[in-house]
Amino acid sequence: MVFYFRRTRIISVLLWLTPIQGFSQLINQPLNVGGGQPFLNAQRIKELGIREMHGKIYTKRPSDLIRSTDGFVDYKFDSLGNTTYSLTYVPHHPFKDSIVHTYQYEQNNLTYHRTERNSDYSIEQYEYANGKLINSEERIGLKRTHEEVITNALVYDYLYPSNQELITIRYRGGNRYREVVLSYDSIHRISNKQIKEPLTGLIQTTHYRYNATNQLEEIACIDGIGNMTSTRIEYEPSTEIRAIKTYTNGTLTSEIQVIYSNRQLSSVLILNHQTQLMEIIRMD
Repeated sequence: MVFYFRRTRIISVLLWLTPIQGFSQLINQPLNVGGGQPFLNAQRIKELGIREMHGKIYTKRPSDLIRSTDGFVDYKFDSLGNTTYSLTYVPHHPFKDSIVHTYQYEQNNLTYHRTERNSDYSIEQYEYANGKLINSEERIGLKRTHEEVITNALVYDYLYPSNQELITIRYRGGNRYREVVLSYDSIHRISNKQIKEPLTGLIQTTHYRYNATNQLEEIACIDGIGNMTSTRIEYEPSTEIRAIKTYTNGTLTSEIQVIYSNRQLSSVLILNHQTQLMEIIRMD
């Protein structure tokens, strides 16, 4: 499972680097909320002059009170509004390790991402040419022994047929890793993404849908064996994201609700419908 997660994460970063129009003002990468990749709008953070954000984590279960925990989140930003640091501690989870993410950028492109836990760490590095990702490398290491192992090293090639972008991803040694085809509509919004696995021949297809005000509204992904995961995004009238709901084969499995106060991020509610655990992050 860990290996699968690491293999698919590069594609998430690749899409994160691809411009998608219509995200809200403060949260501009909605699918990364609660995850490891930066999700806050750097331009908006810069305009507001924010250099740090802090939040405390509470939990709630059905028929129970909201309970305080020792958990917390911290974010730090550079002068351009880019997220440079995040720290998460969730002692109510079975895995109680704190997780630190550090980020570095060059010309607003993410070039370095380090994820650090108590006993180990992982590093992802990215190289660009003309704003396009051309090389990536992933390493894992143990703090005690200072040993590092390269787990993935990839090269990216691009072709541009009509209204499409074909990305061929190869291992640095030359063998093909994946093929990604991005299709765009008439106003250059991503409409479809197709990922082909050369070894298995399986194809994963993702469809993107937008609302009348050009905001990303739904992402529906069908994997190579027919399972469907759908993510739906709801917005406030002021264009801020209100909720992100995830469905698996039509069943609601998780949702994130975002609460604002005076247009500032106030709280994030994360509800797992399978465990019925709600996590509430209240920002200072």
